[in-house]
Amino acid sequence: HLAPLVSCTACISEAKTRTDQGAHGRAPDSSAVMSRIWSIEIDAIASDLTIIRDGVFTFGRSQAFDSDSQPIACFLREADIVIAGATGRTEYRRLFVNYLWVQETVRGQGLGTEALRRIELAAAERGCQDALIETLDDGNAALYQALGYRSVATIPRYVGRFTRHIMVKPLARTIHEGT
Repeated sequence: HLAPLVSCTACISEAKTRTDQGAHGRAPDSSAVMSRIWSIEIDAIASDLTIIRDGVFTFGRSQAFDSDSQPIACFLREADIVIAGATGRTEYRRLFVNYLWVQETVRGQGLGTEALRRIELAAAERGCQDALIETLDDGNAALYQALGYRSVATIPRYVGRFTRHIMVKPLARTIHEGT
């Protein structure tokens, strides 16, 4: 599978100049075996995207050498099928909620709130002091606020008409009050 390639004159010119002159205008290193070519791709292949994603992740993890990161998840199943749940990780005494989801046919029954409560409780039992959740939905942000989260950052028009909400909630109270 070959991805469509969009090339630009500046990229080609830069590649030719660097090949002819070498790095920083010096003569090229004779030990260099492979040539470098920049490309802008509209439909990049998955394996190339994975290389970049994994490289960023691996570098980030190497910087967090003292990390205690552990995955955490809460699921509600009906007849062995997941119908609601929350996933994330605990790290540095914080719960990072990555996903909170309820199947469309059972929404409005408090299942999302219960999934969030349960994952928060499990994180507090691991020693987490707070939880962080993000959303692009203003309605969800209002719900999270009603559940004790406070906004620490908003980015209006983060993508199109959507505002990014970054919210944090202390967990120490949650475990003591049993809510």
